[in-house]
Amino acid sequence: MAAIQEGIKLVGVGKAGSKDCPAGLVAEIVRELRQGDVAPVARTVFFTGLFLKELNADEAPLAELLPAGALAGVGALIDELAPGMPERIRTLTLKILGADTLDVAESRMVGDYLFSPESPDVCRALIATALRIRHAETDEYAGIIEAIHAVIDPFYDSVTHSKSRSPFKESKPLVQLAEPFDGVNHSHLLTFALAGHLTGTGWNVLSIAGENPGPKQGINVLDLARDLDVPMLRPDMDAVFDLCSDGGVNSKVPMKKKWGWCLNTADLSPRFAEWTTLRRQMIKRPFLATVEKLINPLRADVLLSSIYHPTFKGRLGDIAHRAGFKASVVAFRSVEGGLGLSLARASNVTCTLSCSDGSVIEEKFVFHPAEFGFEHEKDQKLEAVSAAGDAAKTIKFLESGSSGDTSFDQRLKFTLAVYGRAFEWLSEHWHLA
Repeated sequence: MAAIQEGIKLVGVGKAGSKDCPAGLVAEIVRELRQGDVAPVARTVFFTGLFLKELNADEAPLAELLPAGALAGVGALIDELAPGMPERIRTLTLKILGADTLDVAESRMVGDYLFSPESPDVCRALIATALRIRHAETDEYAGIIEAIHAVIDPFYDSVTHSKSRSPFKESKPLVQLAEPFDGVNHSHLLTFALAGHLTGTGWNVLSIAGENPGPKQGINVLDLARDLDVPMLRPDMDAVFDLCSDGGVNSKVPMKKKWGWCLNTADLSPRFAEWTTLRRQMIKRPFLATVEKLINPLRADVLLSSIYHPTFKGRLGDIAHRAGFKASVVAFRSVEGGLGLSLARASNVTCTLSCSDGSVIEEKFVFHPAEFGFEHEKDQKLEAVSAAGDAAKTIKFLESGSSGDTSFDQRLKFTLAVYGRAFEWLSEHWHLA
């Protein structure tokens, strides 16, 4: 891995976790920069992180690679790393780098800029990096989600408003499953086994997915959806058929009915999907890794998702409600930050529901494997996970109750039991929504 990438991993973590670059790494980064081996986006991301972290003595040689004073103030940094930024966006970026919080209207302006095809990559990378490191606030997420919804293909709005075009049972709430888009490296993806369980218990299900933006390079939900032939909601569809009905084009493929539907962000919004390439250059996940889970094009009722960082615990549900979800089920302490839960520790799940009287009710659960009859099992670090393998295990489990892999089955059964409890709570309180 290039030295600049190692540097980004250190200085671009966040306001509480960024680390200094050791002297040896600094020397390597200086060499790469002097030789012109660093792409403009990587340069911008690295120096933005370095500025927000503040340089130490070992990192002083890095400042010599920029014009005098470039790291002395926010305005100088923007002018050096993101030249040509429009004045109105530059003013808002000054606030972001200065740790001020944007309101919804200001965030919407920034979001419109981030998803404009005319915006230079270095400008977008600087803003996204700053929002990641200093942690975007709820109003900022809300405004940027508004901007994304503005560039969504109109087809999806027509599905929402037309009963004849909707693929979902009108009488049932719609659950949107949102795994991390960079998937997993060393564990099984349980997404569509969970989707199958939810459809079997009466919920409509939509899984949102996209091409892998990194930094993980394993399998993700889109890979698994393709291997399972999960039906995709696409703007070029001639008609939308209800997979829950007894007829339609899929009536001879009953297993397809179990998956619900999947939505690829490349179909949803090409402008949003264009960020995939940029994010791969940025190395660290930008704040968009959270935003993409919260896009709600079909106005789903329930968000089922997960968080990895404890600093974000409790916030995802709040942002979900701002994005139009009536309820959220959010897991913490899962495996690789996804929806699949661990037998090695207790799982924390927070359920929230927006009530018709304007109030919000919340229930926090802690589920221990032992209370469901499962023995403690250390998380495995699998070396040969594939979408085809997980697809085969998923189908076999849903057909017979066993995939043939005991570890896969036990972890999946625990995951289903936990979310089963969470959705029981939602069902009991749904009349308040």
